[in-house]
Amino acid sequence: MPESEVGYVLQCIAYDVQAGQCTQTAFLPPPTLLPPMSPEDANTIGVSFMGSVALVMAAKLFRRG
Repeated sequence: MPESEVGYVLQCIAYDVQAGQCTQTAFLPPPTLLPPMSPEDANTIGVSFMGSVALVMAAKLFRRG
């Protein structure tokens, strides 16, 4: 295996349903839970989440009083 493919996994990219076999394979990056994102994207998501939490907490405080 070439050094550039280290960390990649062999996956089926074309499947023949009638024969029940994989007809074409390729080395691809392994699947991840989250897609890769830039720090700016992560910051935007974090700020949005924390803003939502703050709004819910404020709404709960106003309902009590």
